[in-house]
Order: sequence, then C-alpha cells, then structure tokens
Amino acid sequence: MPVEYDECMSMPRLNLAFRLAATCGFVGLASAIHRWIGLANTTTVALSYLLIVLAVATGWGLAESLFCSFVATLCFNYFFLAPVDT
Repeated sequence: MPVEYDECMSMPRLNLAFRLAATCGFVGLASAIHRWIGLANTTTVALSYLLIVLAVATGWGLAESLFCSFVATLCFNYFFLAPVDT
C-alpha cells in the first residue's frame, strides 16, 4: 500500500513540533528548579541554560538549538535578571 504524499510531509513537521515543545519543556524545567531552590545565582542559571542548549544542538541540530537559546534567553531575562518578573 503506497504512502500518501501528504502523510510523508506531515511527519517531519510533527517531529519538529515535538522537538520544539521538548526544548521548551527542558528550559521550563530548569527555570522551575532554579526558582524553587532559590539559592542559585545568575551565573549558575546561565550555565545550566547553556548546557541545555549544547545538549539540544548536539542531539537535534541547528533549528532546535536556536529556538532553545531564544527561549532560554527570554526565561533568563524574565525570571532571573533584575527587576525580576518584568
């Protein structure tokens, strides 16, 4: 039974959507852990975000790592740089 062309084209998009959602989850989990602990300074948070971005870049590629770095930058700015939560 041949595979439809539309089915073949939708799978990479679903795969990319899953990977982008997973990168948001990784960064969100790191943000929640650092906020919950409360003792982490900004250098520790920034380096943990960097490790997440490097792991995503190694495992998945450029598009996912660029998205991950953008989300990590937004979370770092919003949650950990003064004034906090603005």
